[in-house]
Amino acid sequence: MVDVLIILFLIILNGFFALSEIAVVSANKNRLETERKKGSKGAAQALKLQSNPDNFLSSVQVGITLIGIVNGAYGGATLAVYLVPFFEQFAWSRAFADSIAMTVVVILITYVSIVIGELVPKTIALNNAVKMACTVSRPIRWVSFIFYPFVKLLAASTALFNKMIGLKPKNEIISELELRAMLKTASNEGVIDAAENIMHEQVFYFSDKRAVHIMTHRTDVEWVDISKTQEEIVQDLLHMRHSKILACNK
Repeated sequence: MVDVLIILFLIILNGFFALSEIAVVSANKNRLETERKKGSKGAAQALKLQSNPDNFLSSVQVGITLIGIVNGAYGGATLAVYLVPFFEQFAWSRAFADSIAMTVVVILITYVSIVIGELVPKTIALNNAVKMACTVSRPIRWVSFIFYPFVKLLAASTALFNKMIGLKPKNEIISELELRAMLKTASNEGVIDAAENIMHEQVFYFSDKRAVHIMTHRTDVEWVDISKTQEEIVQDLLHMRHSKILACNK
């Protein structure tokens, strides 16, 4: 029973690292900045992790790798012993009882690890990215501190490999299309009113227009010269297409 609890604990710990990875990576930077301004220390730590993704991802990978190694070695060596007597009862499996027991244990641990240690935590992280990022940021910073040499080695190796293949880090820039899509999604979900979304859309259209599109050139403006006689003004008005005319003194 103790062995099962230890393995389950390791799987849950693996889930913590998987959750941390997705939460910090997918958390909206602007929302984290808002939480930081409200005094959230977790948000401040999460922003630091986002600003140095190589160290953060290396810390997570160190934790996941170590847990995977320990879990595989410990689980296979301990739980398989309990299954060997069961398979020794049958003539067809007696000769391979040890191997079959080990295989069954590996399959069971893998299944539970995928569900509890990967899929469920990542789903939670995606649905509550900002909240989870604020919660896990401090423990991950401690992991980075404890495994500092390994983390720096992995981060340096990653940076070197990226440099070799010509991959350069770039700042995240939201394009106009992405921003308009975000506004449309916010409108559909009721975050902003439909009228507000239309107003924002018009801003994009307005910025693409030139003065000639929204103004009339002075030579094309219809007006009357008040210095003319009344008869001349009436004749000019009869040839004009507007109900309101500019009156100017030439």
